[in-house]
Amino acid sequence: MKNPQLDADGRLKHLLSIEGLPKKILNQILDTAESFVGVAEREVKKVPLLRGKTVCNLFFENSTRTRTTFEIAAKRLSADVILSLIHIYIKAPHAISKYIAVKGSICVDGVSLTVNHVARDTFSINLIPHTLENTTLKCLKAGSLVNLEVDQIARYVERMTEWASESQ
Repeated sequence: MKNPQLDADGRLKHLLSIEGLPKKILNQILDTAESFVGVAEREVKKVPLLRGKTVCNLFFENSTRTRTTFEIAAKRLSADVILSLIHIYIKAPHAISKYIAVKGSICVDGVSLTVNHVARDTFSINLIPHTLENTTLKCLKAGSLVNLEVDQIARYVERMTEWASESQ
C-alpha cells in the first residue's frame, strides 16, 4: 500500500507519523534535525526553511506545552502558524444542560461547534481565529447572553425513552 505521506516519486510531502516511512527518509529527517542543533545557540533563532509556507497545528486534546512547542518550532522555521485556540466557557440553562456532552454538537448564536468540556451547567468550546473573525461570536464579551441550540438527536432519544416508559 502506498504511503499517503509520500508523493509519486517517493519524496516526503506531509509528515504525520514516522510509521511506515522508508529508512532513507527517516535518516533524512534525523540528518535535518541534527543540522538545526546550532540554531538554538544563535542570537536570532530563525531559519528560512518554511518562509512563505503556512503550518496548521491541530490538536484534539488540550495540551499547552505541546501546542506551544509546535508553534515555536514552526515560527523558528519562518512559517506562518495557524492555531491559537480561543477557549470560551458558557453557562447553559439547567433545563438543556442534560443534552450537552463532550465532543457533541452545540450551536451558539447559530454557529455549530463541538463541545470540549462539560462541568454541570457550564461547558467550553474552542474557537480558531478564523471562526471567531468570521462569525458574530467576535462580538461576545464576558456575561453576554447567547442563543443555544442543543443536539437534536439527544432530544429524540429523550422523547423515545419517555414514550417507551409511557407505553408500559
